[in-house]
Amino acid sequence: MSFRKVLILAAACHPYGLAGVAAGPPVELVSQAAPHGTAPQQWLQRLAEAGAGTTRLVTSGSAEPRLEELGDLRGGKSLVKVYGVLTRGGVLMLPGAEGAERFGLGDRTKLAAYFERLESQGAEAVTVPRGKYGLTEAEFTDLFTRLQTPLPKLPEGATLRDAVDVAKRAARISIKTDRSIDAVLATKAEAATSVEGLATGAALAALLRQEGLAIVGERAGLRVVTAHDVKEAWPVGYDPEGTPTQTAPGLMKFLTIEVEGYTLAEALEAIGPRVSWQDRPLPIVWDHFAMRRDGIDPATAEVKFPRRRTFYKNLLDKLASQGRLKLDLRVDEAGTPFLWLTR
Repeated sequence: MSFRKVLILAAACHPYGLAGVAAGPPVELVSQAAPHGTAPQQWLQRLAEAGAGTTRLVTSGSAEPRLEELGDLRGGKSLVKVYGVLTRGGVLMLPGAEGAERFGLGDRTKLAAYFERLESQGAEAVTVPRGKYGLTEAEFTDLFTRLQTPLPKLPEGATLRDAVDVAKRAARISIKTDRSIDAVLATKAEAATSVEGLATGAALAALLRQEGLAIVGERAGLRVVTAHDVKEAWPVGYDPEGTPTQTAPGLMKFLTIEVEGYTLAEALEAIGPRVSWQDRPLPIVWDHFAMRRDGIDPATAEVKFPRRRTFYKNLLDKLASQGRLKLDLRVDEAGTPFLWLTR
């Protein structure tokens, strides 16, 4: 055999290729499938396509999928070996966060994603349970904590791109954007004043929503996307755990008032600053996207309220409903309450 053929054979048989360069995690499968069938050969091909390293089929061994960390490679990567099971029915079972993860021959994308995570992030990427946005509990907690930081005041005439840049610096996280939304990010941030002082998470979500954009969490931080492309976007605040009296006591204060000859925008501008929270006005953030979508303009919607004694929350709710809107009491990531004027 020539030296070249020996070298090629050695590279193919070595779990991590030539010179220790990773060619994908090695795999050992306990095959319960019929040896004369086509399933074993099909799975060898599928695993190679998905990014697995050398795959070895055995006929006996543990029927419980698992990972084995063999040590560290150069560059800080962990050397991981995958032990799986190929069932009689041709189903591949690999170790997962909550027991065995099952794959069919048609699950090409899912299988490739499994080995990509394993290759780039190590064993934890497939064995630690994941929740929102595919993040571990620790990753989500870290992101949520960073987004509690108040969003600093935006400069006069700030764009949505400016808001993203300010949020990056304030929360000390990466926020990725695609070039396809560059033009949208150049739009002026309409709600810049109203979100001042709110936590970066809720504030940025509210600002981006005006143009149908949203943020989603990912391992490195956040990504800005078009809202219709995601099932679960980062929310514009959360329902408070306590009652309105506990969350924003100023809303429950009584007054005697009559409203006549005002638009909704004018009424909110006049009444809003009188509703305080910790010696400052309770923020009212407008859902400009929903208003444009449904053809609602608070600047032209006339409102009225007969002279009587009432409390602020009831008054504001009545006025908002006349403009075909509602005022939801929400809290941001830091627990700061605000009113969300939306549909």
